[in-house]
Amino acid sequence: MVNDVVCVTPDTTLIEAIKIMDENAPETDILNQLPVVEDGKLVGIISDGDIIKVLL
Repeated sequence: MVNDVVCVTPDTTLIEAIKIMDENAPETDILNQLPVVEDGKLVGIISDGDIIKVLL
């Protein structure tokens, strides 16, 4: 389990989300999901699959 969860906001751009996923991935793994939080509440989750769909 992770103590410090990396999150984004609804205003985070796709490019920013990709960078956050890359910069916060463990050395031997990937970060493939980011919680989307607004006003302290979970409003969604962006996944690597979501990003791939947008880029195709």
